[in-house]
Amino acid sequence: MKFPRKKVILENAKLDFVNIDNVLSASKKERASKISGYVMLKYPNSYDIILLREGEAINAGRFTRKGREILPIEDVVKKAKSSSSGLISVYETDTEVIRMLLTTLREKPIFKNKDVSEVDIVKLIKKLIELKYSGFFEIKKGISFSFVSFENGYAKKGFFSDKLGVPLSNEEFLKTLLKASEKEGVKLSAFKLIVSGDEQAPPSAITLFINVVTDLSKRIASIVGESLAKRTISMAFDKTRELYEWLSGFKVKGLALEGTAAVSSSNLTDGFAYLIKDLIEFYKPILGARIEDIVRNTLKDYRFALKNMGFYKIHGMEKYEQ
Repeated sequence: MKFPRKKVILENAKLDFVNIDNVLSASKKERASKISGYVMLKYPNSYDIILLREGEAINAGRFTRKGREILPIEDVVKKAKSSSSGLISVYETDTEVIRMLLTTLREKPIFKNKDVSEVDIVKLIKKLIELKYSGFFEIKKGISFSFVSFENGYAKKGFFSDKLGVPLSNEEFLKTLLKASEKEGVKLSAFKLIVSGDEQAPPSAITLFINVVTDLSKRIASIVGESLAKRTISMAFDKTRELYEWLSGFKVKGLALEGTAAVSSSNLTDGFAYLIKDLIEFYKPILGARIEDIVRNTLKDYRFALKNMGFYKIHGMEKYEQ
């Protein structure tokens, strides 16, 4: 798959000879490496992609013949590490391309893979103006993709394989499609909105909250007993999962939590703060003020990381900040 890009950083290197952790960490260390772009991982039956913004991995997804989907960054990295075959490429691109790629992974298109040769292009342009359409078109030719953004029914910019952010008018967009319609196999998809570039919580943040909840459960178990602690964490987790669907990617195993999810840092923090609040409320009738001391002593070992995540600003957690 070929998406619009500015610069090739690494192309078609064998995964066997590349450490993906080093690829991702290198993008954070040097100013020159802090690119906005994407890591493309090519497998026999799929493509995985990790989206980068200023060197940070912000989201990830998978392309297959059946469709596209958002995936946890950690899952994509794990597959790259365990795969016996595959190629890795790293490209720099425009931040608008990153947002459009994320939209195609997350949002349902207005229409999908319409053959340009079968579209009444003049009528389409008129309809876009009538509807004051804002969004973008994805133009697919073989394994190559281009994007054209629109505002209020009018073409704004084109993002092509060799040129990014090219100013376009509706007339120029019409000419582009008319030229494409002369050939078979050029597909057109339309997306209504360009989603914000929401960052996935990094694997380190997910590990942080798993460790916090597990540590808290073990400390409580040392006082109330393992049997009660296990039942309580399971009940609190099930209740929280009803409110936070992304928690379905996790499971309770004994006193510990396991799993991962494609979730933003803010939602991750909110969900785990709610889970801890629920645990506190359950144990208050049993332990009284002692549960607050247990929580406070548990959280202090993680306080700087939790503060950076905004943990102490929600669900009454401010009283446990030291």
